[in-house]
Amino acid sequence: SQELFREINEADVYTKFPPKKPTKEGAMEYEFTRYYQRRLPDTPWLPPFGIENYGIVMPRRGAEVWKQFDLTGLEQQEYDHLPQSYGMNLELFEKDVKVYRDELVKRGVWEDEDKVNAQLVYVNGRFAPQLSIVSEEAYNLKEAPTDRPDLMKAFAQLPDGFTDAMPSEVGEMSEQQEEKQGQSIAHMSWPHHNVGPAASQFAINNQQGMACFAALNTLRTKSVTLIDVPAHKVVEKPIVIINAVSRGGGAKDVQEIKQRGEGVSFHPRLLVNAMPYSKVSIIQSSVDLFNEEVDENEVAQENPALYEDETFLPKFYNGYTQLLIRTNATVQHSYVDETGGKVTPNVESLDKDIRTKEANRAALKNTHFEVIDAHLTGGDAVYKSTVIEMGGNGRNRIGYTANILQPNQEVFLDAMVLTGGVQKSDIRTTLHHSGYKSVSKQQLKFMVGGRSTLSFRGRIRIEDEAQQTDADQLSRTLLLTDKARLWAIPSLEIAADDVKCTHGCSVSDLSDEELFYFKSRGINNIDGRKLQMYGFVRDVARSVDPVTFEKVKDRVFDRLNNIVYLGKRAIEQDFASI
Repeated sequence: SQELFREINEADVYTKFPPKKPTKEGAMEYEFTRYYQRRLPDTPWLPPFGIENYGIVMPRRGAEVWKQFDLTGLEQQEYDHLPQSYGMNLELFEKDVKVYRDELVKRGVWEDEDKVNAQLVYVNGRFAPQLSIVSEEAYNLKEAPTDRPDLMKAFAQLPDGFTDAMPSEVGEMSEQQEEKQGQSIAHMSWPHHNVGPAASQFAINNQQGMACFAALNTLRTKSVTLIDVPAHKVVEKPIVIINAVSRGGGAKDVQEIKQRGEGVSFHPRLLVNAMPYSKVSIIQSSVDLFNEEVDENEVAQENPALYEDETFLPKFYNGYTQLLIRTNATVQHSYVDETGGKVTPNVESLDKDIRTKEANRAALKNTHFEVIDAHLTGGDAVYKSTVIEMGGNGRNRIGYTANILQPNQEVFLDAMVLTGGVQKSDIRTTLHHSGYKSVSKQQLKFMVGGRSTLSFRGRIRIEDEAQQTDADQLSRTLLLTDKARLWAIPSLEIAADDVKCTHGCSVSDLSDEELFYFKSRGINNIDGRKLQMYGFVRDVARSVDPVTFEKVKDRVFDRLNNIVYLGKRAIEQDFASI
């Protein structure tokens, strides 16, 4: 083992990323090859996860982070096309503005002007100024803010440690102080507990695998929402961001694209910059403009403006949300995804017609990704976040990261995922503590119905510098049917020796005793189960901004109709595992 360690040190894979090679002129330049890592000592093998052309690990079916995800389905579906006039504002006819607004009201995401500070609406990735309300704190970026180096640096940031340097307060710390504070991800808790460069095997095993999609978003995004809250500014009303998706994704030559079996992609981007002593609440929603179950001809006649693309196309939604939270700033962030329509109910039954209907549901070809990357850069910063995933897309994945960098910071995460039909869903959370006496609290609730699968991995890492950290993580799951599947992997990585950390994970079914109570009050099985299910996730729903709580509650309850179990369970008694 000592000889192996010596050879690895000589290879110097921990300090050179990527390796350099001499040019003809004698200068040194980076060597970008498909696999740059050296052969493992005493073996003919290269490490299984290589570095791609630009130094970012790409998804592989055998990788731990992608093992339970439908990566095969993602690879087989092409999303080569962009919406027509992508990057340009969406200009509407006056008669169509009301049609769009009414549709958003119907979806429950539209807020009255007197209730919001700003409301920015994007349709298929294009900013719609006639539907939007901008303010001094929230607006759509038309071009890169080259006069703001702090924002430009944030736009270049990638998750999973591929951007090694952590953001810091502007002008607050020198380079020597940053190094002392452990601002380099690869060298935190050096020398015995550091993760090393993002391309090393040890680091890869603990990543979310979303850095490559964040990089794709940076390359392809054309409309960026900027929320820039000045120092000491308290934004009294919430800022609303709506990303609406139509059936055809706004693509040109929809019929031709559909015949080739291809799809369309868009890459929404949100950057939040909360300066010291500021306070803001953000409501971020992703919704469909259509319910795909309605009659297409009827919709075309009633809402011709919305139904300009009469054919459904597979869509790849690749969102990237970044938050920079400075000293004593407080950010409340609510994220709700409802794209992809609704799943087919009762697919767990043996009815072939129901199962065929779900198998042919168009939205199963959709892929919805969202990366939420928060950096708390100043002391006493607070980040309160709510994540609700209840869309009907075939593949859903959320990567949530909060980097807690300075002393006395607090992060609260309430998350809820509803899956049904034959969906494949995935949620990854990383709470990275490197600040002294910081606090993080996670409450995650999942309901898995039909024949769907859900994979969850929650990671808490506490660096050696983060003494007296208080971190809690609790995930609870309701497996609603015998055909539903769940993989839950909570994990703790603790390098400090003076901390308080807990994590828990439970999997259970609905309680028969509670159902009996509902029956005794004249409530049938189905309604009783729905009440149980809503009671299970009510705490998460209540954590959203009060302005939108009632609407979110109604939409959550409506979604339960499609995942509630209609038959009898194979196991009649209650069961739970902890």
